[in-house]
Amino acid sequence: MLDKVAFTRNCLETLAANTPGDLFEVIIVDNGSTDGTAEFLRSLEGGVRLITNPSNAGFVRACNQGARAARGENLLFLNNDTAPQKGWLEALLAPLSSDARIGAAGSRLVYPDGRLQEAGGLVFSDGSGWNFGRGDPEPFSARYNSPAEVDYCSGAALLVRRALFEQLGGFDDRYAPAYYEDTDLCFGLRSIGYQVRYCPESVVVHFEGVTAGTSTGSGFKQYQIVNREKFKEKWSEALAHQDAPPSLTGRAPATADRRARGLRDPPAAGPARAPRVEPVGGTNVLVIDPCLPLHDQSSGGLRLFRLVRILREAGSDVTYVARNGEGQERYRRDLEAMGVTTYATDPEKMAQCGIRVTAPRIDLARILSERHFDLAWFSFYYIAEQYLAEVRRLSPRTALAVDTVDIHFLRELRQARLAGDAAAADKALATRQRELRIYGMADLVVTVSEADGQALREAGLSFLMGVVPNVHPRVGPTASFQARRGLVFVGGFNHPPNVDAAVWLCREILPLVQARQPGTRLTLVGAAPPPEVTALRGRYVTVTGWVPDTAPFLDAARVSVAPLRVGAGVKGKVGEALARGLPVVATSIAAEGMALKHEEQVLLADSPEAFAREICRLLEDQNLWSHLAEHGRRHVESRFSPEVVRAPMREILAWARARSRSVAPHATSPSLA
Repeated sequence: MLDKVAFTRNCLETLAANTPGDLFEVIIVDNGSTDGTAEFLRSLEGGVRLITNPSNAGFVRACNQGARAARGENLLFLNNDTAPQKGWLEALLAPLSSDARIGAAGSRLVYPDGRLQEAGGLVFSDGSGWNFGRGDPEPFSARYNSPAEVDYCSGAALLVRRALFEQLGGFDDRYAPAYYEDTDLCFGLRSIGYQVRYCPESVVVHFEGVTAGTSTGSGFKQYQIVNREKFKEKWSEALAHQDAPPSLTGRAPATADRRARGLRDPPAAGPARAPRVEPVGGTNVLVIDPCLPLHDQSSGGLRLFRLVRILREAGSDVTYVARNGEGQERYRRDLEAMGVTTYATDPEKMAQCGIRVTAPRIDLARILSERHFDLAWFSFYYIAEQYLAEVRRLSPRTALAVDTVDIHFLRELRQARLAGDAAAADKALATRQRELRIYGMADLVVTVSEADGQALREAGLSFLMGVVPNVHPRVGPTASFQARRGLVFVGGFNHPPNVDAAVWLCREILPLVQARQPGTRLTLVGAAPPPEVTALRGRYVTVTGWVPDTAPFLDAARVSVAPLRVGAGVKGKVGEALARGLPVVATSIAAEGMALKHEEQVLLADSPEAFAREICRLLEDQNLWSHLAEHGRRHVESRFSPEVVRAPMREILAWARARSRSVAPHATSPSLA
């Protein structure tokens, strides 16, 4: 930065006001300012690190200086003539944390008069650049509102993975003092297999030209012309794959406009920018779910969100249709940050459920006509009931997979038997008939465990089945035995088995625990607690409701409890706790499908007395606690880590691609079991 102290002050003030303080450190490189900037910077408090150059070293060298001094895993280059808006940094960080193929992310840049400066950048075959949307008086119109892969993003607000920045040698010194260094860096990232992502949710006001001027005939700005020639020489081979430059009228060519309109469907990488992905990359996948993946509200939503991430990391283009996405905009943003084309809320299908919603119609026929989908993935049997036949008719070569998530009729039967409810048992048998019918119409049925697959085989079904379990990433060391206190139960209370478990736990198990361990506290964590759960609050019972992250509660508790008396499938609450090194006391139903052994990775108990006894053992015995913490973590890593789950997903993708692109649709398929 050089001079313009008022803009520097404004930048720092808006940065502090609109950015969580724990997300960043501030490093300022003063390039020999002479207008009082140095005095202002020396007066700053709050951990700002200042690097002062006696003279102007230029933008390129100053940025490299700041990068060398940084300590974070990502580097954010921000001009001093900018004003970051609320949520800007979180939006830039999201795609880098969710998609390993993305090397850099850039903001939506807006002029102070409200016009758009840039919604990502395009580079043409002559080395010239195009700030997409530049000058548009409607910077937040639909054409700029979806994430997309772009050729470059301006260095005025650019986030880069530090390891990649260092691998490329930082900003190339040949472009000193300034211009084309950001475009060159983005081309460097693409050359080693990474993408550059435009992030519309990251909005930064840019007072362009404040420090360098706007004329290319003199001053620093003249290097825009000089460095373009250097860029053309360095990247001549890559530029041969770029679009032709704009016409002399100044209008973008049709190819650029088509790419811009395609922001809703992020463009596939061309030969010069193909990311390093699994061999089955390039598979087109359609995912249809009851809602957007509510990854912080339910185990099923978290599993699906992580499976979509695995699909994207495998190079698949993913289109996601949510039957009902009302009020779920932040989850849509999470998907779009991964490059997933997303459609939320289907009023026609909601009407079939007796629910009226006001939303634009989702034209499934158009979606299926615009690209060939190798695989359609339906979450839950009842979603397949509504969509499977329609997808089969509109796209007969698409392989159709139904993800059971859990076996609904099995869960309903267990609940009916526990309650002694004959009418509920009859309803469960009707569900069984519906489930088995729709599974029989699919090309593939996916279960979360071999136990669920066995339950379907015992029900008389014999067809292609695959197992795709829950996904639990590795977690580093967490708190010690001595640093932890009390019990935690995690579960979304929209799910009736969790309500039953919480009530049973508090009324029949916790009093027995407190008789042996007085003062033992229990925290019930989960969204939408009904009155019968909130009524459990008391001196030793906390009911949190929804929390953005369960990790702090898991890391504070000494024991996780899973006292489920009904249910089916694999329980995410058990896997999440074990993955964090937190021992679990569980019922047999809570532990099913995970191949867990009593006193090896978990403690199992099915009566109130036995459950309370096992809890007390873990509260008291540090050696037992440490044994289960270590072996539980290892078990999850060996069976449920992303690396493990990628194998069946790769196999399904390869199967679907081969099947859907064979000469005869719906040809016989190999076994995936």
